[in-house]
This record gives sequence, C-alpha cells and structure tokens, in this order.
Amino acid sequence: MAEIYDDTIRDILSKHYNINLPLNKSERLQKQLLFIKTKWDILSDDLLENLNEEKIGQFILQSHLSMDELDKKETILRFITDKTYYQTLKELENLQAFSQLADEYYGFFINEQQTYEEIVATIANTLIKTELSLDIQDENYTTDSKIKHRRSELFNLWSQHDYYRSHFEEWSKETSNEFKQQISLKETEELYSIKGFSVIDEELWRRISKRILPGELNIDVLTQPSIDQFILIAEARITRATDNEFINKWSSLAQLLHFIMELNKFKVYINQVPQFENPEGIVKEYIQQKWWAIDYRFRKAEEQYQSNEPLIFALIKYANGQYIHQFLKPLNTQFQQSFESKRDYSIEGITHQRHFWNENINGSNKKTAVIYVDALRYEMGTELQSLIDEEWDVEVKSMLSSLPSITKVGMTALLPLSNSVLEWKKEKDDFVIYSSEDNTQLNTKKDRIKLLETVLGSKGKIVNLESFYKLSKNHVQTEINGKDTIIIYSSEIDTTGENIEDSAVYMFPHLLNKIKIVTENLLKSGVDEVVITADHGFLLTNGLEGWNQVSLPNDVESVKKSRRYAIADNRVKGDWIVKELAWSHHKGDFYQYYPSSNYFFTASGGAKFSHGGLTIQEVIIPVLTVSSRNISLDYIDDPRIEQQGALDEVIKADETVDIQDQIKSFLQENKDDLTKREKFLLSCFLDSSKWNENELLQRANTKGIKFKSVLVSEAMSELIKRMKDEGKDWFKIEMINGTVYEYSIK
Repeated sequence: MAEIYDDTIRDILSKHYNINLPLNKSERLQKQLLFIKTKWDILSDDLLENLNEEKIGQFILQSHLSMDELDKKETILRFITDKTYYQTLKELENLQAFSQLADEYYGFFINEQQTYEEIVATIANTLIKTELSLDIQDENYTTDSKIKHRRSELFNLWSQHDYYRSHFEEWSKETSNEFKQQISLKETEELYSIKGFSVIDEELWRRISKRILPGELNIDVLTQPSIDQFILIAEARITRATDNEFINKWSSLAQLLHFIMELNKFKVYINQVPQFENPEGIVKEYIQQKWWAIDYRFRKAEEQYQSNEPLIFALIKYANGQYIHQFLKPLNTQFQQSFESKRDYSIEGITHQRHFWNENINGSNKKTAVIYVDALRYEMGTELQSLIDEEWDVEVKSMLSSLPSITKVGMTALLPLSNSVLEWKKEKDDFVIYSSEDNTQLNTKKDRIKLLETVLGSKGKIVNLESFYKLSKNHVQTEINGKDTIIIYSSEIDTTGENIEDSAVYMFPHLLNKIKIVTENLLKSGVDEVVITADHGFLLTNGLEGWNQVSLPNDVESVKKSRRYAIADNRVKGDWIVKELAWSHHKGDFYQYYPSSNYFFTASGGAKFSHGGLTIQEVIIPVLTVSSRNISLDYIDDPRIEQQGALDEVIKADETVDIQDQIKSFLQENKDDLTKREKFLLSCFLDSSKWNENELLQRANTKGIKFKSVLVSEAMSELIKRMKDEGKDWFKIEMINGTVYEYSIK
C-alpha cells in the first residue's frame, strides 16, 4: 500500500488512520517507520481497522524488531505499573515477545501462562532481592554480571523516576517485612546506600539508637570518628528513604550530629585562644570560623522534627544543654564584657543599623527594592544566600542592630531619617519613639509606613511581603512600574514568636522561601538590586531553666520590662549590664538594662524564642544585596560554540520560567472560563516544564480528575489549540518510545 502513494509513511498514517506522529528526526523513530513500511503487506485487516500509536509499538515488539530498538527499561516498568499495557499485549498476542525480552535481557523467568499479578511479583521481587543481595537461593539468581548490572539500572529507574516511584514505594512497603530477618543480618555498609525499604531505615535506626542511646545517652560515641559514620548514614538515608517520617528523623539526626561536631570544634578552639578584648575580634571569628553554623544547626534540628522519638528527644536535650552552657554562655559573656569599657555601642568595621539607609539606599541611581524582615539573624541570612538561585549575585554582610533589639527600635532605625538619633519619651507604662529632628512619632508600623510614603513620594511603593508573594511576575512588573524604590516588610517570625512561641521555629523555612521567590520575581521584573535586612535577631533554645532567670530588685523604677531587656528611670547596679540611653545613640532620660549572656529577666514573654538583649544572636544581623550576574561578559572574549550553548540554556531556562509566570497569570485571570480539566492540565506545568500523557493521567487520578470519555492526548491537543488561538504558543509535543506523547514548555 505504501508503494502506491508518493507520500511518506508518516503522511499515510496521518491521512488514512488519523495518527499524527511528530516531525521527529530521531534515528529511532525513523527506523520504526521504515520497519512498518517493510511489513505493511502482512498487517491484518483487523489491525489496520483499529490502528493507533500504541498498536504500532506493539506490532514492532511482536515482529521482533531488534532489541536495541526497544527501550527495555521503560517496557518492563510500564508493564508492571500499568495493567492496561498487559491487557493490550494479551489482546495482540504479544505476551510471548514480552516474556522473551524479560527473560533474555533481565533473567526474569516468566511465561505467558502466568497471571499478571504473578508476573509482576516475579519481576518486582527479583529486582528487590538482587538489590538487597538476597537472591542467592532464588530461582532467578544469576552470576551473569551483565544481567545484574541491567537489573540494578532497572531498579534505580523504578525507585527514583517520578512516574514509577510511587509504585515502587508501595511494593517495597508490602515486601519489607518479608525480608526483615535477612536484612537484620547484613552489614551496615551494605544497607545505607540502598534506595527505599522502610525496614532498612528501621534496622539502621535501631543500630544507631543502640550505640548512642543504649539506656542513657552515650556521650563517648559523639566524638570523631564515630560521629562521622553516623552523619554519613543519616545523610545517605535522607535521599534514599521513601517514608516521610523517616526522612524527617534522618534530617533531624543529621542536623543534631553536625551541631555536636561543630560545637566540639568550637570548644577546642575557644580553649586555645586568649580572651577577646573587643567585640570586633569576637564578631570576626564568629563569621570567619563559621560559629554561626552552630546557631544554624540547632535551629534546623528544632524546626525539622516535631515528635518525641527517644533518640532525637535525648539528643535535643543534650544539644540544648551544650548550646546554652558551652556556646551561648561563654561566647556572649565575652561579647558583653568587651562592650563594658566602650564609650558607646558600636563595633569598628560593622555598619550600625541607624546608618543603613544612607550607606545602602540613599543616592543610589538604581531601581532598588528593600525587604525588611522582622527577626532575621545572621545565620538565616547565609541560608537565604544558599537558597537564592545561582543566576543571581548575592553578597552577605553583617550589621549591628540597635538596642534594645526589638521591632519598634530596629525598624525605626532602618528608616530614611536625616538625623539617626531617636528620642524616647515616657507615656503611660511604656516608652514611645520620636524623630529627634521634627518630633514625628515613629512608634508603630503605621507611623513608619506614613514616613516612608512621605519621603519616597510617588516614586516609592510600600507593600507587605505576603501580598507581593502571591503576585505573578507580570503583576509585579505592573505594581513597580515607574517606581524607583520599593519597600517590602514582613513580620511573620517576630509576630509568631511573641504570640505562639513554640510554633515560631516551624515558620522559618516557609518565610525564607517567600523571601527567595519575591526577591527573584523583583529582579526578573526589572529591579536592579534587592537589599534584604532585619530589625533584630533572636535567641532560640529549647526552653527556660530556673538557673538562668534573674529578678530585678524593687528599687529599679521600670518603665518597660521584658525577658531580655528593661527600660528604667534610674540606675541600679547588679548582675546585669546597665547603661544610659545615650550610650546606644538614643536621646532620653532613661537607663537600659540587659541580663548577662543568655540569662533572662523574670517577666512575661517567650521561653524558646526571645530577643531584645545584647548577644551576638540578637544584634548581629545580615544585609544581603542581590543583583543580576553579568552573564554576557562570560562569552565576549571567547565566543565558542560550547559557550553559546551554555548561554542558550540559561536563556531557555529564563523563557521557561517566563511562560510559567504567564500560565499562572492566565489561570488567575480566567478561572471562571476554564473547565476543571483545563485548570488541572495548565497547573501541572507550574510544577514541572515537561509531562508525558501517562504521568498526567497518574496525577489526574490523585487529584480526582477523570479522563474517561476524553483521552489525555485529546484533552491536551484541544487545550494547546485553544492557547494557540489566543496567541499563547506555550507548548511543544514529542513522541517517546513510539507510543507516548510528551508535552513540554517551549
């Protein structure tokens, strides 16, 4: 039949059988089409009448096309995860060809007389036993190194591919107990690198718990090299465990063990060097020696695990004691003592918060956005730096926050004031802050926003982080059009910490992610530079203890008292720091009190999350400056093809993100005009730029979206046509494995 027409085989399939194969120049597709052409005369009438892409693929399989022409891994995995594929093979009498492929290439002893469930069990159990080296007594055991390697590759795809992984996880859970006894006999080194199997996590956790917590905590094993081995196992299981509870447990354990290791290094170092004489030296070492990583590790351990698992509970209790007594107390005792003899509150070489605007924003000819974060300490700035995409240039510097380290003082110090000295006045049972220049009240968020609106005028924009976070890139561009300075403020951490303190730590990851997204959207929307800073830092521990509470005597005439600071009308010496208000660059007839190191005044307030005092964690805050990298410079002097290819990839990535932003905006603007199915399909491309029809169908099942009367491919074709008709040429279509359509963002 093909010889009668001048058309290509692709044209014939399109014209007469409505099979529209993509204009794909891949060698594999060309060979498939050529094979069909050579076999056309022997195709049965029944097959021709019902010809479709899937049957073309099965016909090739049935006709024993060279196994090099088949994607063997995809064929096996599609079979064990999709029963309809088995039914199609059976209808086309192709089970024998499939069994031959499975036997010859992977050593699976199966036959077409077995039920589907029996075949799947044989394949799945063989892969699992081979991976766990439990197949020596099994009938599918093989000494052929090639077959073992192929099984290993197949197992890795099964356990790691987004489409097949859920099937693997279900199967590994079902079979875990079957292999529990055998796994318990294997060496630790043989187990921790294996993907999946909660029984492996249970066994490894049991072994580590037995060593670290045989009854009481065994401190001796929390030193190198033992701790290095525990960290290796924990970090390996974070990426290999499939049970979310275990992933959280391994993550928390890894952070705690890293914390202990970093703290061990600090204790050795601090005992070898003489006492610091000035705050400059302490802050320099805190940053250069990465002592901030101790704060970071303790915070991450607190935020990642919320259960009373015995091992984690014991380690957190131990870590909290070590953190307080071996780190916070000695470090901040020296830090505070180094200020005692200073004439004012300052650190040479570190910008004071009251000079932030003049040094970072004032006089800039760039379009600048400033993000004010409530309660962001230095270590969180370094984490945020690591989260922001590499395409952006991120610089992190330290800054000294104002005293007391609270919101209304710190946020006011960040304002564009011509006179950086603030005046304090007593009103009722508190103090109120004013501008010393014109006596403008700056005590509340409303006061501060009003001043910013006055100073910035029509060329400024002030907005809440949460509202900006919800905007698409197009909407961000609209909001900042014609604005030179954009101010964005956030208060999630501080607000939560002051009101629901135990949950404050769980807010950190989400907040940092919001800041990352807003920062990148601003830069993509035309902002030249984003500056991120905070009003103050904070102390985070596992709770108050009786020994570190201090009571101010009755003769202290308090105006305001909190856990970490007090403001009074008079000066009374004691086991605390007391200074005139002018010492910290304020104007007013008050005295400021700060408890020593990480001690607390007896007052209401947070037990785990607190601020206001004079510790490194509370007053050393980050200033991040984020801007575009000058990518083009990398390609000017050496314009080779490889470099141009790399640049094209960068441009392609930017274009993909831009289309995703357009899709997001389209969904928001047309939510009432789209069907449930259309909304679902479009939203999939916000999570990933590429989907095949099987992946879309599987995801649809989890979302309750049905494609009974309409195939996924038909729904996508209609959606793509509608988008093109509206001038939105967003998607391209390809065929994989000769049978499955794949859709991706252009």
